[in-house]
Amino acid sequence: MRNKIDEKIIELLMSHGRMPVNEIAERCGVSEATARNRIASLIEENVILGYKARIKPSAGIEQVIIGIDVLPERYVHVADALKSNPEIKELYKTSGDHSMVAIASLSGDSSALIKSIEKISGVSKVYPAFIQGVVK
Repeated sequence: MRNKIDEKIIELLMSHGRMPVNEIAERCGVSEATARNRIASLIEENVILGYKARIKPSAGIEQVIIGIDVLPERYVHVADALKSNPEIKELYKTSGDHSMVAIASLSGDSSALIKSIEKISGVSKVYPAFIQGVVK
């Protein structure tokens, strides 16, 4: 069961994924051992899914956020096809405007990826958004 310390740890890691454990402990008012144990528990419980680097858009790697509309009866098929694509780094189930959102990082042209997603049986529409800059 999560508590206020866990919530603070999650908040800190979401803002500063590389924050040292001793600093997390200090900011949470707990020992370093407690902070390590809480982080380990959050990982074990699949609350923390991993850590990643954010890449500057001008670094030569094109980053694309792709909204995908999927026919309900083909949802699992589409999800499996997208999960197997190595260019797609993250895939989310969503509510709202799209059924899924994929995040891709490419060192080349993204048009081939977009076309390949459009061809998956059950995909009704694809909405790519190309990251131009970081605001926060």
